[in-house]
Amino acid sequence: MRCESVTPTRDAGRRTSPETSGDDAPWRRQSDARLGLTAAGESGRARWGRFAYLTRLVALVFRHSTLVSWVILPVVATVLRLAYVATLPPTNIVTFEADPITYEQIARNILSGRGYSGASFYYPPGSDTLTSFWDPLYPYFLAAIYSVTGPSIPAVRIVQSIIGGISVGLIAHVGTRLGSTGTGLIASAWATIYPFFFYYTGQLLTETVYIGLILATVALGIEAIHRRHAGWFVALGVAGGLASLGRAEAFAFTIAYVGWCATRSVSEPRAKGLGGSDAGKNQSPLEGQHSWSDAKRPYISSGWVPLITVGWLAMAVPIAPWAIRNYIVFDRPIMTTTKLGYNLYKYYHPLMTADQTVRIVPFPEFGTMTEPERADLMQAIGIGYMLEDPLRTATFMVSKFFLLFKLTPSNDATRGYALVSLLSYGILLPFMAAGAVMALLRGKAWWPLLGYVAFNIASKTAVFAGIRLRMQIEPFLLILAAFAVVKIGEALRNGEAAWVLGARHRIGFASPPQ
Repeated sequence: MRCESVTPTRDAGRRTSPETSGDDAPWRRQSDARLGLTAAGESGRARWGRFAYLTRLVALVFRHSTLVSWVILPVVATVLRLAYVATLPPTNIVTFEADPITYEQIARNILSGRGYSGASFYYPPGSDTLTSFWDPLYPYFLAAIYSVTGPSIPAVRIVQSIIGGISVGLIAHVGTRLGSTGTGLIASAWATIYPFFFYYTGQLLTETVYIGLILATVALGIEAIHRRHAGWFVALGVAGGLASLGRAEAFAFTIAYVGWCATRSVSEPRAKGLGGSDAGKNQSPLEGQHSWSDAKRPYISSGWVPLITVGWLAMAVPIAPWAIRNYIVFDRPIMTTTKLGYNLYKYYHPLMTADQTVRIVPFPEFGTMTEPERADLMQAIGIGYMLEDPLRTATFMVSKFFLLFKLTPSNDATRGYALVSLLSYGILLPFMAAGAVMALLRGKAWWPLLGYVAFNIASKTAVFAGIRLRMQIEPFLLILAAFAVVKIGEALRNGEAAWVLGARHRIGFASPPQ
């Protein structure tokens, strides 16, 4: 009698299922593994058998995950955004804030040869002066488009629709590299139809461009770690530098992120490739798994110094012209903006309330001060307000935290807008929080993403918060929510909370799950 040794659950799954025979058996079994079916054996197939058509469709999507992530979903996202912006009037829409007016004003001044000038909150309303109050990237972005098409707002919306489609592909890439194919696909599918992303595509605001750049920065950093080539660090630095010109918060993050990527790249065994599309399923180290033959990692050597140098120098390339311009105009090499002083002064002023609804507060006497000098004065006074009454400051920060994550706008929003917010962000919020906890316990590969999210939450909580500012972290929150959904789904399909056991093992409360 011939005897053979097999793994019971896998063998049972193969022998009892008629679907694993034929030419498509290998890819179907691979798709089953990604869906968590092989671990559940016969009972898992029985549970999913009643949804045969659905599971086959999902398996087909996973089989062509690269095509879906980088072609189908981005194209669909672009088309949907183009259809949305086609319904908007061809004029600058001002809803909750007047920033679009100022961005267009500065862009027109740039094209007319007047330089980077426009309204500044350090000067009386209606002023038009040389300024560094506003993040510079977006007005120059508008000016670049206007130089080709003329002052056409529909042209801006078309370009932003394309950027939004590319961002969907980047979300899929980051989610797949850090989590799994399912994480990337689910997150990018949500991003394809996410209402807030549609709304900001039609606005002359920084959000759509910045989201694309910060996603590119994170994605390039992930690749730089495992490719370990200077070219990837050049691309990482340039993307991070451009993102820093889009939002000042990216400046400190990019500096730290380049250092993290450089040190991690020399402590990881070099990738011969990134292990297929499903990097999270023990095919690459991007999820913190021992998938590199469990070899001991070498100690960090001096090899990280050139990589950091290359990354930081590349980051300086897009920032340097702006800093030089500010040195010429204000005799100070301002790297990003001067808005911090204004925000600290206004939002901790004694007349301000915790809900940030006071529109105007009295300013100090400036005399002939330049804009940076006014910013320094207001920043010092604002910090004094914060230290003067620590309990009030703490109360304001708690209020700002809830304003950042509020479900619906507190200003003049329509019922439809509020309902859309509840049915999209409101449903995903618990999964976003759960995904953050799971990712924190999962491994170091998630730490930069979580660090960026935490840093942005802290900065908004300390200064000024709102739904629009949450868009800076929204794509990463979608990835975390997708990660939570995938992990919860795996636990339910397998009939055991393996991810819980794994988390407990990481913090020392249990032995590793077998």
